[in-house]
Amino acid sequence: MIFPGIQAAQAQQKPILIPAAAGMIDKKPAVKVQTRIPSVKKTILPDLTFTPKSLVTTPAVPLGGRKHESETLLQVEVRNQGNGEARNFNVVFQLHHETTLIGTLVSKTIALLPAYDSRTISGPCGLPSRLAAGTYRLRAIVDIHPESVVEADERNNSVEIPLTIIGPDFAISNANIEVSPSSPSGGQTITARAPVRNHGTGECRPEIFVSLLDSSGRLLQESSHWSWIAAGGFSFVETTFTLPAGSGGYMVRFEADRDNRNAEPNESDNRGEKIFSVSAR
Repeated sequence: MIFPGIQAAQAQQKPILIPAAAGMIDKKPAVKVQTRIPSVKKTILPDLTFTPKSLVTTPAVPLGGRKHESETLLQVEVRNQGNGEARNFNVVFQLHHETTLIGTLVSKTIALLPAYDSRTISGPCGLPSRLAAGTYRLRAIVDIHPESVVEADERNNSVEIPLTIIGPDFAISNANIEVSPSSPSGGQTITARAPVRNHGTGECRPEIFVSLLDSSGRLLQESSHWSWIAAGGFSFVETTFTLPAGSGGYMVRFEADRDNRNAEPNESDNRGEKIFSVSAR
């Protein structure tokens, strides 16, 4: 049996629309979307720098201009705050005055510093000879040749502090030189005595020469003395000479730091002289 509606639709060649039954759902297969995250390779590099406030000197205020006396100890702590080890790099200590490099005082080579590790670097140094008292800058530099260690940050490789250097300033006054007895005779032993003052900011132990000369300036006798003189203080130097026989004119001379081992603000007042006469017996 053919229903009339179907028969009419077939005759007109039209599609038949059949409503979906109640409760039926049209399901389509789910499409799975995959997102690719590109892999990131972690960079492993050291990063050399210094621990804050670790750059120090001992003594804190060193004495300058000393060629043959005690040394100054320099110390700093270098850190590797990067995630990679650092090998075969240098740590140097430099002294600067204003914009001028005075010199490299100490240089140390570090074979290995692991990541996130630190090491204290220290070394004694003799300050450059003839270094006058004043204010300088002490600078520590790690990896001074940047090509030796590739770092995460090359801008934090130095630290510096102001460094005050003290020094002596010797003075001998003609008026303070004494000869005893004041009117000696030929062949007599005399005593020459004078205070050597230090007008500088640092104590020092200069070599002091005492000389006996005749009226022509010819050196007859000489002795040398070493004496510690505090800043602002003085030291008496005393020696004896036996005069030649006969009469004549003589001079005793006191001279501090003749060899210029110490740099001084005033080098012109290191010598004092006293002329005296000797009578015949």
